[in-house]
Amino acid sequence: MTPASTLLIELTRCGIELQPHGDQLRYRPRSAMTPDLIEQVTAHKADLLTALAADRDQLRPKTTAGEWRTYHLTLARRWERKARMCNRQHPKAAAEWRWWANRHRSLAAIEFPSGD
Repeated sequence: MTPASTLLIELTRCGIELQPHGDQLRYRPRSAMTPDLIEQVTAHKADLLTALAADRDQLRPKTTAGEWRTYHLTLARRWERKARMCNRQHPKAAAEWRWWANRHRSLAAIEFPSGD
């Protein structure tokens, strides 16, 4: 096990979330970081950035355009159903739910390039 992976495990145990942002590392909560941990993160910054980038690429789901469209159409139907159920009692809420339904329909209509 590399020192960077050991450090990632230790940070996770402490409840610290480490995120790559370009060539910098961000962590939260800041109050949980001790001076010793900050020193270790600084010393292994390059290895941590590499490890976190590799994890992000492996964990990112490959979503096809068809799955994306199905997801948004399903949400549109759900919002429309909610709007119909409460139209008389809560017209303002129903209008907002209809807006969300239309938003998801428009997202479903967008042609996305395939993630392959």
